[in-house]
Amino acid sequence: MVRVTREKLIDLAREETERRSHTEDVISGYLIGSVARGKPLIDGTADIDLILIHQYEPARHREFIPLSENIHLDIFHHHSDLYAHPPDLRIHPWLGPSICEPVFLHDPDHFFERAQAGVRGQFYQIDNIHARSTTFLERARCFKKDMTDDHSWIANYTKSILESVNALVSLDGFPVAGRRMAVVLRDRLKDMGFEEHFITCQKLLGGDCLHATQLHDWLLAWEGAFDAAGNLSPAFLPVRKNYFRHAFRNLIDSENFESVLWNLITTWNQAIEILGNTSEAAPYEIRWMDVRTQLGIAPESRELREAELEHYLDNIEVIVENWL
Repeated sequence: MVRVTREKLIDLAREETERRSHTEDVISGYLIGSVARGKPLIDGTADIDLILIHQYEPARHREFIPLSENIHLDIFHHHSDLYAHPPDLRIHPWLGPSICEPVFLHDPDHFFERAQAGVRGQFYQIDNIHARSTTFLERARCFKKDMTDDHSWIANYTKSILESVNALVSLDGFPVAGRRMAVVLRDRLKDMGFEEHFITCQKLLGGDCLHATQLHDWLLAWEGAFDAAGNLSPAFLPVRKNYFRHAFRNLIDSENFESVLWNLITTWNQAIEILGNTSEAAPYEIRWMDVRTQLGIAPESRELREAELEHYLDNIEVIVENWL
């Protein structure tokens, strides 16, 4: 059995990128995420976040390719025009940091290298750091504004929480996402002296309502919804289920059970949205609504949660405004 290492994951991504460069209009490729940062594996599972830059508008913007039952490529397809004005990307809250510290895979004409040089110049200048933080906060407010109906409410509510907390952490480094997100956010915010903002973030997700004993049954119900959605969407492939499930169980076993919430809520809600009005949706919808009720994020709690989120955003805005 071949032992999976970070180096092996990088090699797999490089092979895929080189293959695409011969069969498609791929001009550059690079890695971001946990493989680029150096800690990609949880219990032998990993995704490989690969960015492919195309000369022309790509036919799709994201795809998932299983490499084994526990490893998969998560490929984002970008048009080269996205990189046309590198200085503007310095203040892009997600893409700017990704361009700064990737793993190079393929760049024969130095297209990405030139773009990266333009982004890195003055990237750590105080006004650019502040601009990225402010943009995160603006995005958080936009997601909150778009919480217009129950179908979009959970998706935009959780996105608003993620963007708002990243408005804080981006003042002192790169933004945070992924399976370890909550643990990393907790440590980063504690180091910054903002531990109470992490506690509030978890409360907005229902962390104060969560008990570890609930999670075993919840994960079984989540798996059922994930499997059902997998019949309709490639984003819910079995390898993706393994990717999240192993992380959830690892966090629970390490007594970080509240740290599963953001990813558990978002993936479960996406599965329910994909199932939509299909004939098999009803039992999954009923169980999901029961979980939402227990977490305090059901429709009857919307008004309270939106008021709490607004207060949270206001508090972060004060910090960001006074940071300069």
